[in-house]
Amino acid sequence: GATNSDRLAFHVNGVAQALTFTGTIPAATLVTSPPADLVLGCEHNGPGTQLQFLNGQFGELRIWDHAMSALEIVDRMPFEVAGTEPGLLEYFRFADGAPGGDNTGIASFAGGHGVSTIVPVGLAMTGAASNFTGAPATTGAIDVSVAVAGHILTAAAAGATYQWLDCDNGLAPIPGATAQSYTTTADGNYAVTITQGGCSATSACVAVVTTGITTADASGWTVHPNPVEDRLFVELGNGAAQPFAIMDPAGRVVRQGQVIGRAIIPVEDLTPGIYLLRIGTGSAKVFERK
Repeated sequence: GATNSDRLAFHVNGVAQALTFTGTIPAATLVTSPPADLVLGCEHNGPGTQLQFLNGQFGELRIWDHAMSALEIVDRMPFEVAGTEPGLLEYFRFADGAPGGDNTGIASFAGGHGVSTIVPVGLAMTGAASNFTGAPATTGAIDVSVAVAGHILTAAAAGATYQWLDCDNGLAPIPGATAQSYTTTADGNYAVTITQGGCSATSACVAVVTTGITTADASGWTVHPNPVEDRLFVELGNGAAQPFAIMDPAGRVVRQGQVIGRAIIPVEDLTPGIYLLRIGTGSAKVFERK
């Protein structure tokens, strides 16, 4: 990217955070020879100056060949990877030892794709701390279901903290939208982050469509099925040729072409989530890739 904010993004529970930069991130990829290690769990200023150790746990580390969008993070965050996902270069589940047991015999462990290896450094590898710990205790899953009634969205979970998000703006938090219910001011796609019992979870994006769709011609057009798995069927009312564009929640065009009368648009390679299909210059419909 052209600026620091285009080159580095940081998300918490799938929500992008505002960052302050000192200096400039290099535009070109830095190459070291021999390759440098990636250090997890501490500030690393050299072999003899490892400071500020992490007081926490690693559940899963994933390395992808592309930058994740906020929508992709929310969709994939609650689940372990299968290891077969397109673009997944390497992953670690940190489940190689016995929780709290004697793991001193583990000198290293390989990632699921066997591309990289993690070497424990300075870890006790035995006992309840500085060791494999197992999954943390849970207090029950957070209910992230959302009911839609016209322009009013209501989270099912009661007695929690809420932050409503604009899926069409990269899951940006909506200022002041912190109640259990949120009345939208426009049609679009929305989600909510719910914090309860010290844990947070984000709902799927839900569509609000109440004002109708402006069509490219008087006879209108249809699209089905919705949600869709692999192929989207589009039918124009008058059989005229029209350009189409599929956009993700951030407004990026991910597919475009032309529809003449009836058309089949392949979408099986799109990441599951909410998309907008635009026909012509003003007609649009929301659909979900499941």
